[in-house]
Amino acid sequence: MVGDIEKTLDKARSTCDDMGLKLTTKRCRVLQILLQAKEPLSAYHIIDHYRLSCSETLPAMSAYRMLRFLLQAGLIHKLET
Repeated sequence: MVGDIEKTLDKARSTCDDMGLKLTTKRCRVLQILLQAKEPLSAYHIIDHYRLSCSETLPAMSAYRMLRFLLQAGLIHKLET
């Protein structure tokens, strides 16, 4: 599973490079949190996971901006609830 996540993150980096986009460390961490999740996560769940796994806070606006970036880059999908 960890190997699959690393391969997916490498592919995401490559995709962003090809598109001229920058997959920053924080964006990559958010993507990793989503990949490790066993269910869809809300922005606030991502913020909680980020705080626990990275030992730093992630402001809600930053989380939403990162999710929008990942969505526009085609790296994630949004589920409407």
